[in-house]
Amino acid sequence: MNNVYVITGGSGGMGKAIAELVGKKGTQLLADINKERLEQAKQELAVAGVTEL
Repeated sequence: MNNVYVITGGSGGMGKAIAELVGKKGTQLLADINKERLEQAKQELAVAGVTEL
């Protein structure tokens, strides 16, 4: 079974940093109030090799 990480504030600096750190250890659920920033964070994480969002 994969680990699942829930990251609130996922589009902010700290949220993205945490997502990148644990990104290759399991699936992540990023949550944020700003949908556009969340989409941007998802794209940036994909470039860094984090794809299970």
